[in-house]
Amino acid sequence: MNRHLAEIIALVDESTTRPLTEDEAQRLRNVLHGYDQARRQLGAILARPRARKGEAA
Repeated sequence: MNRHLAEIIALVDESTTRPLTEDEAQRLRNVLHGYDQARRQLGAILARPRARKGEAA
């Protein structure tokens, strides 16, 4: 997720000084989609019930 965030920040930072090219805009859409998927997967993992200490998994 950190890689996604770093790339999102870099692309958005570029867009403040000039318009993004079509390729950069597509890359930003792809990275945002990847970040959203990773965030959802992490949320699903964290939402799973966990075994308490001493219990079998």
